[in-house]
Amino acid sequence: MTTPYIATPFPAPEERPDNAPFWQAAREGRLLVKVCESCGKPHWYPR
Repeated sequence: MTTPYIATPFPAPEERPDNAPFWQAAREGRLLVKVCESCGKPHWYPR
């Protein structure tokens, strides 16, 4: 027996000043990952 898939729409992510470089790079086909200057850990956007 199969269960039909019901798509749940998600809102489009909002571009803000703190994540604008990520979205600009994505439009250019590049992936940017922000790295914390204190601990060196990556911060994956969008959150």
